[in-house]
Amino acid sequence: MPPRISRSQDWAATAAILEAYLRPLASRVIDVSDPDSLLRLTRGPHALDEAGVRAEAEAFLMELLQTYPELALPEQAEARRLFARHPSILWAVGVPASHAPEERSRLALVRFALLDQGRDGRDALLELEQICREARAAGVDLSPLLRAAAEAASESDRYGMGSTRRMLLAALEGGSD
Repeated sequence: MPPRISRSQDWAATAAILEAYLRPLASRVIDVSDPDSLLRLTRGPHALDEAGVRAEAEAFLMELLQTYPELALPEQAEARRLFARHPSILWAVGVPASHAPEERSRLALVRFALLDQGRDGRDALLELEQICREARAAGVDLSPLLRAAAEAASESDRYGMGSTRRMLLAALEGGSD
């Protein structure tokens, strides 16, 4: 059983603990040619449950998503670096579906800004398109949410596809449907 993680603990220490539990699951090789392997993947427990850290990981992410937009720029950059060092957390933890559509969309866009394109700008664009599609289908006014997320996003062009801020602003201009 994993150690209990206090909300008052340092974020870096918490991220390191969660990463230690989630990395083996995030990095395991799945044989896509083996139908049984794919069935085990889709029918098995969620990675957070398999690692036994669902409550801790979800609480940690929610705390960060609530706090991140209000941080000073250097602290936002440090939070993005934290997840670059510990990518398994954002791989495993998403925004809970229990939130109302507007809040879920806001949190998903903040998570997108925090992820800062992860390991692939193409995957990031697909994720942003999905967030926008779901929000629009739920009748959410995305304009203020995209602007707010862009304010908290990096201006670094990590993969030659534009910065995370530019991706969010392009979605605001209708470039992500």
